[in-house]
Amino acid sequence: QVTYSSGSKCFSCSSAAERDKWMENLRRTVQPNKDNCRRAENVLRLWIIEAKDLAPKKKYFCELCLDDTLFARTTSKTKADNIFWGEHFEFYGLPPLHSITVHIYKDVEKKKKKDKNNYVGLVNIPMASVTGRQFVEKWYPVSTPTPNKGKSGGPSIRIKSRYQTITILPMEQYKEFAEFVTSNYTMLCSVLEPVISVRNKEEMACALVHILQSTGRAK
Repeated sequence: QVTYSSGSKCFSCSSAAERDKWMENLRRTVQPNKDNCRRAENVLRLWIIEAKDLAPKKKYFCELCLDDTLFARTTSKTKADNIFWGEHFEFYGLPPLHSITVHIYKDVEKKKKKDKNNYVGLVNIPMASVTGRQFVEKWYPVSTPTPNKGKSGGPSIRIKSRYQTITILPMEQYKEFAEFVTSNYTMLCSVLEPVISVRNKEEMACALVHILQSTGRAK
């Protein structure tokens, strides 16, 4: 969705790669000199994985709101033992965030869409708890409009997320570092491999591949 002075328009893309290309082109149109200035990039990565203790034989979907604005919606899935979405969302270039909220709804016929009984509940994720280098994955209890009287204590939803504010320097300042990594990546891997955790190895490997791709050493 693109919002401008006289309204807004929604666009669809055939793939995630096409979407990312469009988004990058739009950002460069707004800020053509962004590679040459220091900036802060707010990034949210979030997985809505699964839910449990919802009423069976019904279909459910989730809406993801950032600062009370709808940013994403999952597909609708039918409840069996648990209900599994496993859907991943990434947002770049966000303004500073104050709240992350996931709303759960029953999926019903269109003519009943406005029925308040379709609303299941919500989860508010504290920003401080998911801000940092590591992903946070946990079960969150769902706050429902009416208290649950069952033994299970009410529905809950498993979410994995991470919010970061990344300081990015002008590209020119990375030139010497990129040249060093490109020439010495095998030595770096052999030195760092024994002393960093498995979780950090994955993050370092992704960063290393991106650097080698940007310098033409990897495809």
